[in-house]
Amino acid sequence: MDKYTPQERAEIVSIFIENNRYIIATQRKLRQKYPNRPMPHKTTIYRLHANFRHYGTTANRPGSERQRLVTLKMCEIVLQSLQLP
Repeated sequence: MDKYTPQERAEIVSIFIENNRYIIATQRKLRQKYPNRPMPHKTTIYRLHANFRHYGTTANRPGSERQRLVTLKMCEIVLQSLQLP
């Protein structure tokens, strides 16, 4: 679950750029605009800005985790190994 919506992420980057890349000024502006929301940590703001500069988007990069594939044959092997005394 993402903590910020895509619109909020874009707004965070926009406010960061408008405030000449000052973290404190960005957090103050966000606190005024969203008083009931938790403020993003400075590393979050830097990461969103870096993603925007490098990839042109504030979305998270997809993970490089290995795809898992469970076949019927693999399930049978596991079941057989569990049934052996």
